Amino acid sequence: MEIETRRLKILALTPEQLDMLANNLSGFEDELACAYQGKGGEGCFKNIPNAKGEVEVVYGGKVFINVMAI
Repeated sequence: MEIETRRLKILALTPEQLDMLANNLSGFEDELACAYQGKGGEGCFKNIPNAKGEVEVVYGGKVFINVMAI
């Protein structure tokens, strides 16, 4: 699953990609054509999914996006 906007792309990583992120950062960056910046924030789900399967993602204390839960 991918969610993409003009400025942001969120995608689900495979188990192999998660392992590479933890153990081989340069390989992970090469595979996904990205660069880890070493900064991040704290995000969380605001509530459980609603009847339509949507959930609010909160980042920095503000609702960021409503996404479909899988």
